[in-house]
Amino acid sequence: SKSAFKETLPPGTLPCSRSGEPRVQQGGNGVAIRSTPVHHVNRLRTVLSLGGIAEPDRMTFGLLVFALFAVAGSHILYAIGTPSLWIDEAVSWQSASGSWEQLYQAARFGQDCGGIVYSAFLKVWVHVFGASEVSLRLPSAFMALIFIGLMVRVGQILWGRRAALYVGLVACFNTQTLIYAREARAYSFLLAFTALAFLGIATYWKGNRRLGVGLLWFSCPLIVLTHVFGFFVVAGLAVSQALVWFRSVGPDRKWRNGICALSPM
Repeated sequence: SKSAFKETLPPGTLPCSRSGEPRVQQGGNGVAIRSTPVHHVNRLRTVLSLGGIAEPDRMTFGLLVFALFAVAGSHILYAIGTPSLWIDEAVSWQSASGSWEQLYQAARFGQDCGGIVYSAFLKVWVHVFGASEVSLRLPSAFMALIFIGLMVRVGQILWGRRAALYVGLVACFNTQTLIYAREARAYSFLLAFTALAFLGIATYWKGNRRLGVGLLWFSCPLIVLTHVFGFFVVAGLAVSQALVWFRSVGPDRKWRNGICALSPM
């Protein structure tokens, strides 16, 4: 039930058995041979290979992402004009069909998600493309696809192409993503702007601080002005940034970076 495998260890490190006794013979160049149960080895291989899918090359990754978008787009856009508008979508149509003053007052009193970005965009969209069911729902469909693309990019920046495909699959086939993509409501916009904020944080962590901060500051106001629950999203982003900055800077600058991180709130 046991097999041997080689692993590179830090100098002076000796793995121990469950009883605490070292069970490693250390050879030259820091190479050790350890007797380990087979199922532990297989489990380790499974974790490292992520189900056996290798890191795709650039062309394969592009083709897989295209296939992901094709499947998501066909599912979202198929018969998007049916069924007819339901009551919440009728509220969106009413806000987009009225005057700018009515749109502002509706947003001010929280009648339509407490936001104005979606209603203002939809008003311009309806003026150009009409107010049919298909026309009213297409912006949400496009923003859902943008959300999927942004999440793929976040996964690629943080963990590589293979992880980006997993992130894209989760974003694409999440039930709420698919439902929101076929509704004339603001939720797909909120998802896309949130993903843009995630992209800003990922870009910042990877060293491009100017672009990362710019994306974060651009997306946070859009999140809040799209839906009132966006305040919770921004609060989470701000707290995460504060925790990261508190750990990465010296004691004399912690309070300054903390204020900068919490300022989006």
